[in-house]
Amino acid sequence: MKNTQQKTQNATREPQAGGFAVLGPYWPAMLVGALLLYTFVLVIATHLPKVGGLVRTPGIDKLLHFGAYFVQATLAAAAVAATGRLGRRNAVILIAALAAFGALDELTQPWFSRSAEWADWAADCLGILLGVSLVVLLAQRLSRSPSQGEA
Repeated sequence: MKNTQQKTQNATREPQAGGFAVLGPYWPAMLVGALLLYTFVLVIATHLPKVGGLVRTPGIDKLLHFGAYFVQATLAAAAVAATGRLGRRNAVILIAALAAFGALDELTQPWFSRSAEWADWAADCLGILLGVSLVVLLAQRLSRSPSQGEA
């Protein structure tokens, strides 16, 4: 009985990393650091006035928006997953928070001689949704015990 209570207390105190435990104890902090650095660079890049070159190709900016927010969402979801807290509820909260960040990023671009477009934000949201979803699926796959096997 005492052993069971001790295990329960330990389980509530220490977050379990699930399938991401193989990454080691420093991965959550390193992923958060990478996320913060990437987000800083993303904000700077999306607020530079009138970028030419590749972006002039019709439709390429949507692909760039998708890719940029896919990377940000993947880093954010991986950071949460590395702590063992990326359940369905937190994944939805993360998607909503990143989508709000994307909307704010898009709405502030006109202040820097850039255009704000709904289609850009939609591409951001698709990248966010795919990035978080892939990490959730990977975390679920990694957290399966070997005895469960593949279906």
